[in-house]
Amino acid sequence: MERRSSLSDCKFIHVNDETDTQKFGITAALLNPLLVSVICALDPFFEAAGVVAVVTSGVRTAQKQLSLIIQKALKHGLDAAYPNIKNAMVENVDSWRDPWGKLLCLGEMINPPVKAMAPFDYTRSDGSPRKAGNVIDISNHMKEHSEDLSTPHAQQMTEYFVGHPMPSLEQIRKVVADAIASGVVPELKDYLMEPTNGAVHLDCVDAKLNNF
Repeated sequence: MERRSSLSDCKFIHVNDETDTQKFGITAALLNPLLVSVICALDPFFEAAGVVAVVTSGVRTAQKQLSLIIQKALKHGLDAAYPNIKNAMVENVDSWRDPWGKLLCLGEMINPPVKAMAPFDYTRSDGSPRKAGNVIDISNHMKEHSEDLSTPHAQQMTEYFVGHPMPSLEQIRKVVADAIASGVVPELKDYLMEPTNGAVHLDCVDAKLNNF
């Protein structure tokens, strides 16, 4: 399949941008040329399958990664035991390490903003146990070669994908798998289902997807 020449030519994959932030309160995704190239190559596969998707995350800074940890910690009510998480700073590891560790215990496999040791025993998403002290690297998003595909918000379906059914995460995963199997998207090396994040994580270089 012939890849799109630019993001503006992509009709079945939408990259969350500042317009989405202003209209719907959805965080914009920052992409670099590598990640853009992958989306332009994937869009024809999504068109052929009749499946739509949105890019929800691309390149992340350490501060953005910490913001996600804080967001998840607050969602799980961890600020009751760890009130400092609300004002955590990347450089102050003590301000976020323990609540981040508790997220791992809750099945939230999220990388730290800097390489760090897990403070508690936890179980990986595949069911295998890990001991406290396991060193976990920064996210591949911070290494600038990963992005996430997700199902659109309801408002985005009416804004960008009129007439198309809301896809499932499994449908998105299958299109990605088919694209990788085709061999015509050499930049795309692998993917990882992240159901707790509602995303299919794409890795665009040879890398270990799960550092946990």
